[in-house]
Amino acid sequence: MGINASEERILEQLRLGREAMPDWAEALDLQIALLEAQMEVEIPAVEVRLNAEEATQRRRQGIPLVSGRELRMDWDSFAALFRRVCQISAAHRADLADDLVALEKIPADDPEQLQSWIFSFMAEGKPSQDDELGLERFALTHTLRPFLRRYAQAYASLVDESGWRRGYCPICGGEPDLASLSALDEGARHLLCSRCDNEWLYKRLGCPFCERADHGEIRYYPEEEGPHRLYVCDECKRYLKTIDLREGPPRSRVLLPVERVLTMGMDVAARDAGYG
Repeated sequence: MGINASEERILEQLRLGREAMPDWAEALDLQIALLEAQMEVEIPAVEVRLNAEEATQRRRQGIPLVSGRELRMDWDSFAALFRRVCQISAAHRADLADDLVALEKIPADDPEQLQSWIFSFMAEGKPSQDDELGLERFALTHTLRPFLRRYAQAYASLVDESGWRRGYCPICGGEPDLASLSALDEGARHLLCSRCDNEWLYKRLGCPFCERADHGEIRYYPEEEGPHRLYVCDECKRYLKTIDLREGPPRSRVLLPVERVLTMGMDVAARDAGYG
């Protein structure tokens, strides 16, 4: 199981990507600024609170190793980063600035609301039913990520890949937002967690969101030039970006958290086609 590369390497490659993709400069500037804000937060080492037997029991039951209510972190630091994420996003998205400014006030006005959002987000994938624009989810994803990365690093040794072939992260329960096909192991597929950047082995075929394995319901569209593919599922109307490392650069040079960002054009194409 691969754990995310250091934030410094991710930041360096995002900056290089920004130079190579001038048409996406504004969106990449936002991602770079968010990562820089995450890197400024001092996050202590995570204490592992499960033993091997407890981890095995959770695996058998399909329960991730860390739930929202089991998170142990400095809530003041979290709230400060949440406000900063909202401020940065508002500065880069004038069309959403008013909504983001209102969201920024939540930690001070109603700190219990923020924690409630976290628990719902970790358990259900969305903070509230009223998040029509997806701003709460966006802010929580980028605020939680540096904290959950530490959990992914700390709990990595407790994950048994051979016994976990589910479509959600074995550590935090997050959905994947990118997959990779290995140059080794006959193209084995690994999924990247959208929350904590943990990578885990998944079956080669099938939709990780609805478990559909019918080839007639799942299609993919390759890049004209490049190692990326866009898989879409007509059963659940979800999509998954994928990098085929059998055709692309060596795995040692590929940082999946960077690929997540640099393939944002695929996100736009998929959503324009009705997939979410």
